[in-house]
Parts: sequence; structure tokens; C-alpha cells
Amino acid sequence: MKIVKLFSGVIALLLILNVIIANQAVDESVQVSRLTREIDSLTQTNITLHQVVSQAGSLTQLKSRIEAAGFIENPQIVSLSASSLASR
Repeated sequence: MKIVKLFSGVIALLLILNVIIANQAVDESVQVSRLTREIDSLTQTNITLHQVVSQAGSLTQLKSRIEAAGFIENPQIVSLSASSLASR
């Protein structure tokens, strides 16, 4: 009879441990899922920000900002002759 009670106690203990371990595994799975969703969201935000930066730095955007600042295009090229350079 003692052996039956001992085995019953061991089986009950193993069942309790099994429930505890399964519960921890589910908790970790939920956390991994949440972190995966957060990584996906941050990756999408990163892609969007790269697009915004690329668009802001494009030549057409820069040209319009330069013109809005009052700079004009000068088609004349000015160069210095060799005689106008300072000599050492």
C-alpha cells in the first residue's frame, strides 16, 4: 500500500510540474509573438523613414528648396587665369 501511495504522490507531483512547465512555455510563446510583431512594426517604420529621407534628399526637392532660398542658376562659368593666382 505504501508503494501505491508513493507512486500516486509522484504522479501527482509530475502532473503539477507538467502544468507549471506548460504554462511557462505558453507565457514565453506569447512574449515571443509580441516581440516578433514589434520587430515587424519597427522594420516597416524604418522602411518608411528611409523613403522619407530619400525623397527629402532628392535632387528635385533640393532644387526647389535652393530656388525658394533665393539662389539663382548662373550659366556663366568664371575661371581664374594662371597669372591671377598668387605665387610663392
